Amino acid sequence: MNLKAKSRMTIRTKNFIGCILTVFLTVIAVIILDGAGILTNIGSNFTSPDGDGLKDFYNTYYHVEYDSSAFHSSSMNYPYGDYYTYTGAMPQVFVPLRIAKSLGADNCSQLVLPLNNIFLILSIFICAIALFLIFRELGLNYFISVLGAVLITMLSPQLERIGSHITLGYMFILPLMIYWFIRLIKTNNIAYSIWEGLLLLWSGFVHPYYLIFFGIFNLCFWLYVLIWDKQWFVKRKTVILHVLISFLIPCISFLILNGIGNTPADRAAVPYGLKAYAGRLEGVFFPYGRSYFHKPEFLHNIEWEAISYIGIVSVCITISCLIKFITNIIQKRWSHLFDVTGNRMLNVFLVISIIVLLFSIGVPLLWVNPRYLSYLGPLAQIRALARFEWLFFYMINIVTVYLLGRWIVSSGKNKALHYGTGIIILLIMSWEVYSYNKNFSLVNENPLLTDYDNHLPENQWVKEYQWSDYQAIIPLPLFHIGTEHIWIDDNANMFKQAAYVSLKTGLPMSGNYASRSPIKCSYNNIALKWSPLEQYALLNDLPNRKPFLVVVPKDDNLLNENEKNIVSHSQLLFDTGNHNYYRLECDDLEKNYQEYKSQQEEKCQTGSVFERGNGVWSDREDGLLIVTDWDNLQSEKKFLGNGALQCDLSRYNKLWDNVIETDKDEIEISFWMSDFTEDMYARSVIEICTKKDDGETRYYEMNDIFRHVVNLYNGWALISVRIPASKGTNHLSVVVGNLKIMPHQVCFDNLIIRDTDVNVLSTDGESTLLNNKWVR
Repeated sequence: MNLKAKSRMTIRTKNFIGCILTVFLTVIAVIILDGAGILTNIGSNFTSPDGDGLKDFYNTYYHVEYDSSAFHSSSMNYPYGDYYTYTGAMPQVFVPLRIAKSLGADNCSQLVLPLNNIFLILSIFICAIALFLIFRELGLNYFISVLGAVLITMLSPQLERIGSHITLGYMFILPLMIYWFIRLIKTNNIAYSIWEGLLLLWSGFVHPYYLIFFGIFNLCFWLYVLIWDKQWFVKRKTVILHVLISFLIPCISFLILNGIGNTPADRAAVPYGLKAYAGRLEGVFFPYGRSYFHKPEFLHNIEWEAISYIGIVSVCITISCLIKFITNIIQKRWSHLFDVTGNRMLNVFLVISIIVLLFSIGVPLLWVNPRYLSYLGPLAQIRALARFEWLFFYMINIVTVYLLGRWIVSSGKNKALHYGTGIIILLIMSWEVYSYNKNFSLVNENPLLTDYDNHLPENQWVKEYQWSDYQAIIPLPLFHIGTEHIWIDDNANMFKQAAYVSLKTGLPMSGNYASRSPIKCSYNNIALKWSPLEQYALLNDLPNRKPFLVVVPKDDNLLNENEKNIVSHSQLLFDTGNHNYYRLECDDLEKNYQEYKSQQEEKCQTGSVFERGNGVWSDREDGLLIVTDWDNLQSEKKFLGNGALQCDLSRYNKLWDNVIETDKDEIEISFWMSDFTEDMYARSVIEICTKKDDGETRYYEMNDIFRHVVNLYNGWALISVRIPASKGTNHLSVVVGNLKIMPHQVCFDNLIIRDTDVNVLSTDGESTLLNNKWVR
């Protein structure tokens, strides 16, 4: 054996031992910080007890146990379901389990939780190993490489994502991408391009956000190689081959494979959150969320998504690098402008991570006029730009350990000073690791869910009924979060309860807790929340006439009027202490509409006492009541009467700008808006301003108009807003617009401004509205 081969073997042996030591210290850190349960209770531990984490587990379990289609998930938004990608079902977990189930294996769904936990645990350890190997490739000694890898891993912002967005907590993907790029540069071995391509393809199915990381990193790196530095890859053909194998072919393969079984649907072209969840530099360089940090007034309050704090040591290194960069500019050392580390490869990677950091804070996406975002294709689907801060987190911490590690070992005569400084830095980073990890818990038990055979007393109800006699669950109060167009919040934690019941019974739920769900079919389920102005369209799409299982919390004060009506038409089956379970027949759901219609017609007959205008009556002779029907205007559409206000929604339009007079402390403003089920229209803005004669002004801006929808009828939405009022004379203006859409004509009809205790009847001879709700 020659000396070169022997040297390579020695290095591999030492690196293997270093990897073992890295994993060992990471295990110790995880146990100390998060408890041993995350490692030992893999069959029962939920890293997230509710929310998105529970949603990912629920949809994956349901897909393995109950779904017949490989690509379509029927667990939520019944009877429509959705493509599995949008539900959060994890293909890296359900694909092998569904294959095993098709081959005859039993109880495959019971392996969803342990397999998911194994992936998460391995992710932490592989992240540490990849960082260790990066440091070894950069020439650092074993001790510094091991400690640096463990500390960066335990500071990673992705750790906190494990408790909310499970697959975004796969920490090893970015460090492994960096490591294989380093190996590719050093060896020019096509094998590392293959590994990069496979990692890209796999991580794309884990979560599409990783594709953007790979895309920007590849684009910037290969452009740098082709334009500025050809020393790493001399032949242009070699570069093209690497680009094809490591990036283009995997991306094209992902797009093809991900499109299989995905039927066209009216999904949101630009999901909510691009601006709201954009990154902020404060979240990178200031310790938001740490117990020792008290935010000064000059800093903004930022969303949790925008926090990817790099640590005080890395902040100091960033400042020193910035000073060096400025110094190079002042001294006109242009060839050394970006040489902040002394390592050409590390300099390139750091600059790329800064480019990605700029992308995370909205450069250039937030420079684009919002109404043109839909033309950006896949980029418009990015919902939380802040997540792209993570690459900078890893790179600046790698640079930090690299610079400090080299400085410590180059001690010379100041060995005690250098080593002492190293110990202080180690203590600071360890303290930050502790203060960060104590903020969240990754160990949560849910014995009711993991009692798969229903032995627990609390699960005995499951055995008492034949659940195949039912078709779906209706959880009340209804939640519907998913269209990125209109959503209804999850009150009383009903998603958690509905998911539990669904997994026990095998019944899908009408509620939705997904993303980018088809818009119009979602409204058919949302109608269960609102007063039934027409027969439920949902009934026409049901596959059968089996009854529904209605799940309701004991505190029915959480239900609105229509939800209480649905419960009143249901038959109580049993209760489990905190929740009641009802049987609801399809005929009884239809009857709910008929009774509501009769009640409204009766109210119309008894409430039309005082005439307040042409076709307008009320139950009071006095009190604030203004009705604007715009019947004198021509329009393409109308809701009531002969005309409506037609205008361009992409501009701000005044619905009212005049004086009102009230003796109440609260007034209601309501109106009908056409085309509401079209994409983006529900994200219009209402601006209301009241001004007294004495100058007192109140301004209300409602960026979430969808939260004020109380009914939908034939594509028209009834918007109802209640605001505080000052007694006496007020000047009131009501403005509606949407700067996020292209020019489009919509119609507004039947604006009513009233005291909340004044009931108003409007009619045009053919149709009748009571308090602006359509009756007949």
